Amino acid sequence: MEIYWMAVSNLSAVINISIPGYFLYLFVKPFLINSVHAKIVGAVYVFTMIFLYFIDYIFQNFVAYGIGVLLAFAFMCVLERRNYGQKTFLAITFFCLRWISGRMSVIIYTLMTEVSNNMSFLKENYKLQYCVFVLELIINWFVAFAFLYIAVKILLGVYRNKKDNLEGRELLMLCTPSLMGAIIYIMESYYKGMINNAISLKSLVIEFFCSGVSYIAILTTVYLYQKIKDMQQEESHRELMFAQMEDVKKHIQEMERHYKDIRSLKHDMSNHIMTLESLYKVNKIEEAEMYADTLMEQLNSAAGEITSGNPVTDVILTEKGKEMRNEGIDFICRFLYPSDTDINAFDISVIMNNGLTNAITAAKECENPFIKVYSYRKKNAYMIKIENSYKGNILIDDVSGLPVTTKERNKRHGLGLSNIKSVAQKYHGDIDIDYDEKHFILSVMLIIK
Repeated sequence: MEIYWMAVSNLSAVINISIPGYFLYLFVKPFLINSVHAKIVGAVYVFTMIFLYFIDYIFQNFVAYGIGVLLAFAFMCVLERRNYGQKTFLAITFFCLRWISGRMSVIIYTLMTEVSNNMSFLKENYKLQYCVFVLELIINWFVAFAFLYIAVKILLGVYRNKKDNLEGRELLMLCTPSLMGAIIYIMESYYKGMINNAISLKSLVIEFFCSGVSYIAILTTVYLYQKIKDMQQEESHRELMFAQMEDVKKHIQEMERHYKDIRSLKHDMSNHIMTLESLYKVNKIEEAEMYADTLMEQLNSAAGEITSGNPVTDVILTEKGKEMRNEGIDFICRFLYPSDTDINAFDISVIMNNGLTNAITAAKECENPFIKVYSYRKKNAYMIKIENSYKGNILIDDVSGLPVTTKERNKRHGLGLSNIKSVAQKYHGDIDIDYDEKHFILSVMLIIK
């Protein structure tokens, strides 16, 4: 019977190590770029914990969990040398959730063994004792894994900013409940050691309650943090939209100025024609040609450099074109406004402003910068495509499907794409992003009536 007891004990230890290792893989996978890296992190944790279990030196579970998670954290940092704040949050949070779930299951297991040890009919029946022992282990596994799985599932669902950089104060906020729970556990262990590890029903209930409070505090803190981040992003969206509305007002004012210049030129056109006729009559061909060139320059200036079919988009494309020339960016524009549809000019201006601003920011960092803008219609779909040169790597957020920027100065980039997507969805469309090492293509589809 001792062989069976030993075999089940070792099997229980391996299961208690392997399944949490799988949960660690699930936990870190959405935060890492490569899913293979997440598998390696989970495997490192499992092999470390198995090694610690089978060596002669006996570690407390709390210390063993810490060593396993610390090595997993080190491998995360080596495999992907970025976003260390997120990795620190993952390591500390998983460590605390692992020992909290294990601690709560051990308390339940201890209560079950206390009850079974007091059953007189079990004392003489070793086979029945063995069956009860296996049943208690299974219940212990179920409780521990259920608490850990539920926590991982909730955190992955609640926490959406998985690839954002964490600031120091954000990391402190997220990790405080975990650190406080660890400190309380150490103090409790020290206190129990002073009283010779005396076990009573009251002490077990208190331990279970404290563990439950720590468990809930970790989940609640992450939930509140995400709510705060959502509010900040909504505020940033409002500020960006307000700024874009101000830009549209400026574009309208610029458009009105162009129309005023055109009306003025139209009013004086008869005088200009008479002047040209007079010059040609007296055979002053050179002066007439110079006068005509000047008149054409005024006409082009008044009408704008680009004609897309809508005054607002004309002004946007013209101003962005000037900005591109100043940055040395080649600009090709084949954009036509869908004037015979119900699409609002302001919505198109949101797409063009944000899309071209992002394109200029990316293209000017390249050696041979270029930007292409074109549109076309296919049945009831109106497509806008903005293609630009690009240099660097792109991370795509699993939830939003949008690129994630790791630079503080480019936070507007993510908000701009989000606003473009909102406009597309308003017209029952969507956006698509295609890229390689040198090109970035933003496609926006709007469904027209």
